Amino acid sequence: MAQLLNDTIEAQLWAQDAITRLKAGNYGELVAGVVWTDARAEDGSLLVEAEPETMLRVLAREPLPILHGHDPGRPVGNVLEAALFQAPTGERFVAAILGHYTRDRILTFAELGLNDVTASQLSNLPEPTEEAWIQIASDPRDVSEAWVDEIAEDAPLPIVRTPLSHNSSDAWHELIRIGLPFALLVWNPAAKAFGTEVGKAVYAATYTWLKKAIESARERKAPLLCFESHQQGCQVTFLIRGNDVSLNYAAQEGLSQAAAQAARLVTLLAQRGMPASKLVYEIDAKALRWFPSYAVLDNGRIIASTPMLIASASELPAGLSLGLTRKDMGKAHQDKD
Repeated sequence: MAQLLNDTIEAQLWAQDAITRLKAGNYGELVAGVVWTDARAEDGSLLVEAEPETMLRVLAREPLPILHGHDPGRPVGNVLEAALFQAPTGERFVAAILGHYTRDRILTFAELGLNDVTASQLSNLPEPTEEAWIQIASDPRDVSEAWVDEIAEDAPLPIVRTPLSHNSSDAWHELIRIGLPFALLVWNPAAKAFGTEVGKAVYAATYTWLKKAIESARERKAPLLCFESHQQGCQVTFLIRGNDVSLNYAAQEGLSQAAAQAARLVTLLAQRGMPASKLVYEIDAKALRWFPSYAVLDNGRIIASTPMLIASASELPAGLSLGLTRKDMGKAHQDKD
């Protein structure tokens, strides 16, 4: 798809102007790329299943993340601007300016003294609202419907299923995103009594349901469970990789404590004048404990557990594909394959 940009003078001039105007800032480099084309596969379907006008409206609201291999734990940068063009051959395409993180621009949690944040288990939690629900999102080409059915079974709240579109020829993992209210992640069996009996039952049932969902990964080949929520305006994500039983057991047992720590870390960053828009936790396979993998601040800067989390330019494949939510383009992710 890069050839489309090279062959279209208007797109080249737009890209040159945008890169000069934007400047690198928090990114190590700015590059131009093609993120959508109306090229079609042999069966007549679009190679990238998205409406370009809708895509441009999403990108106009805010920068959207670029991920390595559709992996929520492997940030590459952000799509900063985009525009629609037509190549001399007649093919329509969306060109974009991509801001790539580089290791020399990365802050670490250790440098900020935030690599070992502690927090007490929260005991007083809000009553679950009647509008509360759980979202399960996956690409049906990467994840079997049977596994999604297994996870959705006996859910304590209404389930909303959202198909993703990674547009990737090779799936690196079986990614399922599960979105739910933050308080449900924090609850643990030691929490004090509160609210109504119905509310208590929802919390307890969610704890059991999350345990079952995590345990179901042991039957998968390359599972990646992504639990997502929001706290103080920040998207907080907890990633569980692989099918190792002991690792997944430790992840489930420590999830509520990790959620409490994440809430504390979001607060500390805000108090330092560094409010975060995204915070991602992972489980350490050796230590069997949760740790903050990276955070993206409101100003676009990234903090990571280690600069090595960010792939170097030589490690990144050349192609760019979009991991788009088919039902809601507003929840789109731009992913590096």
